[in-house]
Amino acid sequence: MNETKKIFLKIMNESSDIAIATSVDNIPNIRYVSFYYSEKENKVYFMTFKNSPKTIDFAKNNNVTFSTVPKTDYNYVKATGKLKKSEKTPDDLKEEFCSKLPDAKMMIEQGKGFIEVYEITFSTAVISINRMKTEIINL
Repeated sequence: MNETKKIFLKIMNESSDIAIATSVDNIPNIRYVSFYYSEKENKVYFMTFKNSPKTIDFAKNNNVTFSTVPKTDYNYVKATGKLKKSEKTPDDLKEEFCSKLPDAKMMIEQGKGFIEVYEITFSTAVISINRMKTEIINL
């Protein structure tokens, strides 16, 4: 595995939140969500409440850009992709979400019937390293 891929995976595995940028009727909007990245599928998964304003926007325009939210350094990943409601349920990804996100178990248990999973597919990403260097990775 090359160094750029290692950095990409480190950021995706250590970050817990992404900012998702959407646009409907030329009005941009950013939403923050907690996520899980599946290296095997090259997909970002996140949970949200059914019929929330963001899910309505997602249905109108599934083209999104996301960025991981840096915690302690300035390393982040950003990518543009397609978003859709996943066929997977919160229970399908419970172990993955819970291993990364401390509040996921409670959300999944208390939100049964009210939350759903969305996924973002993307083929390239930009990695920013300490504000000094960017790398593009093809996945």
